[in-house]
Amino acid sequence: MKSPFLASHGLFTKRIREIIWISSGQFFAALGAIAAIKILTNVLSPGGYGKLALGISLAGMINMLVFGPLGQIVLRFYSTCMERGQLGSYIGILERLHINLSFGVILFGGLLCVPISILYGQVWGLMVFLAVLFGISSGIQGSLLSVLNASQNRKSAALSQALDPWLRLIMAAAILYIYDGEDRSVLAGFILGSIAVVIVQMYFVRSEKTFLKENREPEQSDLTRDFGRYGYPFVGFALLAIVSQYADRWILQSGLGDGTVGVYAAMLQIATAPIAIVVAVVTQFIIPIVFARVGPAISRSRIDSGQALLKLTVIAVALVSVALTWLAYVWAPEIVNLLTNKEYTKHSDILWILVLAVALFNIGQILVATGLSINRSNAYLFPKFAQALAVLILGLVWVQSAGISGMAYALLTSSAIYLCLVVVVNRRLIRAV
Repeated sequence: MKSPFLASHGLFTKRIREIIWISSGQFFAALGAIAAIKILTNVLSPGGYGKLALGISLAGMINMLVFGPLGQIVLRFYSTCMERGQLGSYIGILERLHINLSFGVILFGGLLCVPISILYGQVWGLMVFLAVLFGISSGIQGSLLSVLNASQNRKSAALSQALDPWLRLIMAAAILYIYDGEDRSVLAGFILGSIAVVIVQMYFVRSEKTFLKENREPEQSDLTRDFGRYGYPFVGFALLAIVSQYADRWILQSGLGDGTVGVYAAMLQIATAPIAIVVAVVTQFIIPIVFARVGPAISRSRIDSGQALLKLTVIAVALVSVALTWLAYVWAPEIVNLLTNKEYTKHSDILWILVLAVALFNIGQILVATGLSINRSNAYLFPKFAQALAVLILGLVWVQSAGISGMAYALLTSSAIYLCLVVVVNRRLIRAV
């Protein structure tokens, strides 16, 4: 019989290995993203990079609206279905939803490209269609990653994440070489890279012992209803997230043009890269544990256990965020010149603002796990609405008066509003239990 000490030591060792895998995956993913920024900002003009950023934003909108809710369902219900013995039904329902939605999006995107080509030219029509395909491939990729994280298969999740930016970059570079620097070629390369990652992820998922032993049982109507009740609020969240996360680029496009969008997009990517490592480690390692602690049998003691872990996590992320903001404030010109070129350096003064904005928003996203763990996702509709409205209104007003800096400050203010409102909602939810 194994002693309690050995059991706890084994669990501790397992957690350390998981953290190492997650951190390694995020580090190489961030390295790939930084390499992509450096190479693409030097191959494409700021205007071309701006067009690419707009195409990626269209793909992101599709991903958020259609596949974002599915990814949340995948992550939240894995442990619940495991405890209930419904994992076979869980797999069957999610496969059907992804297939049906993918065909629906392709049909809608194909029809949408016709009027866009007529009104704005074939270049934009093709860009929209490529964005649709990229949105689907990256959406499926996100759901498969959620499966790997929910099952705590850290090694496979880390490997697939590390491969993602590098495969996209390699494919984009190859197609750029063939088609002589067209920004649309980069998006086509991103699609091929994303599809390659999906194939790798499917291999990892199908190799999972948990899934191999599960038979595809008939779909259970109660489980389908649970998925719907939990997932539908995320459609509303996605509509708001589309505004809060992508309106900035389109506001700049309408007011200042492609070149400004390219500069801003590069700055935002640089600001996001280090924060993304920290937040991804948290969401992939901590959030599934929080969900598992609360489980299907929600009780005050189980909620308190999850909250204790979440508070420690937020403190750690906040400390890292302060350090990153300080580095961006002190060495912004050197950082931007190293990762792009001198053409972008003249706007490096907004880097620390964007780092802080991204950090505050992501701390709010981590705290949202409080409501998600007790199946109260709809409680965050107002904070997300307020944040989206702040980005839209402040961005439109401040860009007119302060240009690209105005957009950066609008993003920072909206992120602070969001974080404060999430804290207020969480306090109410915990008191109500």
